[in-house]
Amino acid sequence: MADSAGTREPVPFYDVPAPVRGPRRRLHPDDRKRALMLAALRLFRERSYDQVSVDDIAAAADMSRPLLYHYYGGKLGVFVAALRQTADDLLRSMRAAAERSPDTWLSAGVAAYLDHVHTDPTGFSALIGHGSSPSGGESETVIGQTRDAILGLVLEGLRPAAEPPLLRSVIKGWIGLVEVIGRQWMETGQPERDQLERILVGMFDAALETTARHDPAVREALRSRTWN
Repeated sequence: MADSAGTREPVPFYDVPAPVRGPRRRLHPDDRKRALMLAALRLFRERSYDQVSVDDIAAAADMSRPLLYHYYGGKLGVFVAALRQTADDLLRSMRAAAERSPDTWLSAGVAAYLDHVHTDPTGFSALIGHGSSPSGGESETVIGQTRDAILGLVLEGLRPAAEPPLLRSVIKGWIGLVEVIGRQWMETGQPERDQLERILVGMFDAALETTARHDPAVREALRSRTWN
């Protein structure tokens, strides 16, 4: 899609279609890289990291093994690149949603998060460590950075007068709950989407209100703040 200035909007990672089997076509390098990332994430969702080979990924993307090594250096490289792209898409959509609805930034951000879970379950599963993935190293770094970035988005919206350690800990705990509940919702479809949004926002409210009652520093930091 192009805007009024004729500039092409970036295509979300999850909108890239799976490669169609048949005679190999000459693709743009960016399209090849995206196809390899998407194929890798699909395989990693179905099987553990150790059970997927470079040949499996290349075949699933209908590309050659040397091409995968050329772009990513191997299996771990394509996995980490896919995680980073998924994280970037998630964070960009959450930030945009909050900026469009500054008075209801938390609800908007939660809605964007669930949109991503629904639209890109493969990437979401890999990003939150669902199933078996390589432990430690770059993949864990990406996952940790994503959680820290979501924490940053929440603090930006909350705009506390200060950032007591307990406040950050409670928000991190809520982010972890959102991950777990989001994964269950992705797998079962329950509860209903609108109900789930209200539950997650209500959990945030309850966690911060309870913390403020027991910690004067948090109570002072959140004085006169709203986040619905």
